[in-house]
Amino acid sequence: MNIFFKNRNFRYLLTSNILSVIGITLFDIVFIIYAKSFPNPELAISAVTFISTLPFLSDFLLGYAADKTKDPIKMIIKIRAFQASLYFIFAIVVDFSQSWIVFGIVLLINLLSDLSGTYSTYLTLPITKNIVEQKNLTSARSFQTGIMNIIDLTGKLFGATLIVLLKYNYSLFGLLNAFFFTLSVILFWINRKSFYEVVSYARNEKFVNKSLKKTVKQFYIDSLNNLRILNSIRQIFHFTIIFSIMNLISSAQFSLIPLSYNKYEHLQFGSFGFTIALFGTIESFGLILGALVPLSYFKNKSVEFNLIMEILLTCGIILNIMYIQDKYSLLLLTFLSGYFLGLSNPRIDSFIMIITPENSLSSVTSIFYSIIQLTVPIGSALFLFIANTVSIELSWFILLIISFILLFFSIILSKKYSTIPETLPDSPISNRN
Repeated sequence: MNIFFKNRNFRYLLTSNILSVIGITLFDIVFIIYAKSFPNPELAISAVTFISTLPFLSDFLLGYAADKTKDPIKMIIKIRAFQASLYFIFAIVVDFSQSWIVFGIVLLINLLSDLSGTYSTYLTLPITKNIVEQKNLTSARSFQTGIMNIIDLTGKLFGATLIVLLKYNYSLFGLLNAFFFTLSVILFWINRKSFYEVVSYARNEKFVNKSLKKTVKQFYIDSLNNLRILNSIRQIFHFTIIFSIMNLISSAQFSLIPLSYNKYEHLQFGSFGFTIALFGTIESFGLILGALVPLSYFKNKSVEFNLIMEILLTCGIILNIMYIQDKYSLLLLTFLSGYFLGLSNPRIDSFIMIITPENSLSSVTSIFYSIIQLTVPIGSALFLFIANTVSIELSWFILLIISFILLFFSIILSKKYSTIPETLPDSPISNRN
């Protein structure tokens, strides 16, 4: 926390980021509540949840684009101003009578804002590295991550409460959101000269004069090479399969749960919006605790064991929604699922860093996360299609079968490997069979 008060550049950057993240977080939950007010809420909610998965697919592309951006500072100012203008447009459009054309425009606004936010996040990384001394970089990133997690934890509940206090005046809410992004732009613009004094663009100069054709060709070559490296390290390859299927299940679950809350009102805690926010907050709280306060018993177990526990909890959530339908045990299962997710993810990251040859670390890490995110929109689209054309019960049943198959595969994998990153030697290993 000391670095926030002592480092002016970091303070301005983080505060600007906080304001933009608040805007995005508040809008995410309010948009679902807005969708529920349409004549066909199932279709509207399905559209919102599907659109929200698309930015995950573009992470690698946006990160790649951020590396090629000549002037990140100028681009961030443009992006934040663009996001503010999007919500001013929302405030105007949402006042028109409800129609699917209006809803489509709002969907587009949400998608553009999310994509812009992801791109902006990647652009801030080199700025952070330049404005913070190397010895303080870990502390700065930890503080930044902690603040963002708190916003994610409380923002959804605050958004659901705020829209009620505003008496569902979505136009006024849009103006408030635009105000957050405008403040973000102003803060960043005020300190832009200080940023320019310390941020170097030497790393970007070699990309400036490259043609689009050469850039696309290089991107294609890099991706193929990264894929070959990933396949050569067998444990990471197996983790790629597991996480790809887990992301498919998670995205489908994320999309189906709002439909289930809408259909089975006895699963709700008060209102629909509050229920969505509550479960999201509980899962986030579990994730934060799993990452920051992992129980030594589970931390000393293998990553494979942690993944088995996570999949078991996913099966429990699905079985609860299908047969038990008890909202209190569902809340507990959601918390535990978030806890094991928060416990597993950092351990996977550290394992990749240890096991991968140093000259291939960035490549393998980027292609790993790109591949496992490919299943996110697939899971959302496929199971929403089944839920809306056949029945939501069939969607949950198919998802349960896939979860059991993944559980079986994970148990087999745990017999072959016992991955404990904390006990691995700090040296690169090129292959593990």
